[in-house]
Amino acid sequence: LAWEGDLPTPELDGTKATYPEVLPGVDLVAKAGVDGVSTYLVVKTREAATNPRVKDLRYKVVGSASQARGAGTGGEIRDAAGAVKFRVQRASMWDSKGVPAGVESHERVAPGQAARAVEVPVEASADTLAVNVDEAFLQAPDTVYPAIIDPEISVAREYTYWVAVQSNGTEYYNSSTEHARVGYQGWSSPYFTSRSFYNFNTSALYGKVIGSATFSHKLIHSANWDCNAATYGPGVTLGVTGAIGSSTVWPGPAWTATIGTNAKAHGDSGICSGYDVVEWNAKAAVQTYAADVSKPTLTLGLKSSNESNRDGWRKFDNDATLNYPLLSVTYNSLPNAPGAPSLVGATGTGKSNYWVDARQVTLKATVTDPDGTAGGSV
Repeated sequence: LAWEGDLPTPELDGTKATYPEVLPGVDLVAKAGVDGVSTYLVVKTREAATNPRVKDLRYKVVGSASQARGAGTGGEIRDAAGAVKFRVQRASMWDSKGVPAGVESHERVAPGQAARAVEVPVEASADTLAVNVDEAFLQAPDTVYPAIIDPEISVAREYTYWVAVQSNGTEYYNSSTEHARVGYQGWSSPYFTSRSFYNFNTSALYGKVIGSATFSHKLIHSANWDCNAATYGPGVTLGVTGAIGSSTVWPGPAWTATIGTNAKAHGDSGICSGYDVVEWNAKAAVQTYAADVSKPTLTLGLKSSNESNRDGWRKFDNDATLNYPLLSVTYNSLPNAPGAPSLVGATGTGKSNYWVDARQVTLKATVTDPDGTAGGSV
């Protein structure tokens, strides 16, 4: 993402770079961490929050043939081939209520315990990502300034192959029309139990430091007849499994690790409109595969936590437009080994002993990061 307009010289402090006054009363901060680089705005005064560019906050998308587009309530960035590379699902806003005295606003990348906080949607079109800033939040009398606006960006991994297998001998191999089915269909004949599996290519994550990983899917049907009930019946269990392919049959590949269970249940599709997005925390599984170069494909399986209870019946939509199911990962690359090390003021280089002309010496090296665009000297 790029800021529209010229940026001032940043003020560097450890892992932070603060670009002061990119707008009157507004700082832009970039902070490096184990889960990547967080870029956020610090709106320092209530007056600054009335700036039209704050209320209509936009970032440019830059990169070789990169293009942003809308994706439901969020946005995504695709490459020249049309593959989704990054997703921006939401932005967070919070104020400074309860922040201890002496803590600068640019030192925080998360809300304080007493802070007022909201999440707002992000929209995308062409080469722009727009944050739907909550103006009521910024102008509320109890909002304590400075306030932070922080879009959340994650790398996107789309599935490369999927399989649904049923206990009655029916299989669906990489179908573009069938829904993924999970659980015991004990409501009408023929009765059967179903499981669904997805392949994700995780080879590009090898050696990365994984900050978070979330598997999400579009739930369109359950046995629940109450459209307002948040959960119903046995939940859906996500796990790591063996490989899948065109010869996979019931009961599917072996389960090698269980990730977790989510009992969220969108109502019966016959009476409840829309859909719900169900999420599982897959960080541990992605970390395992990112650490092993011999595991370029992560296969995730969905099954009911109780396959004899028909209340666990679910249908999920493999939605190519909204990119579900989706494995969203935030990561950071380890920095490269420093280059050109030297001792400023020394009379020579190498392993031999050399004189310097000061009690305090300066060590110098060029540092680079695979996620950065250029090297710098420190």
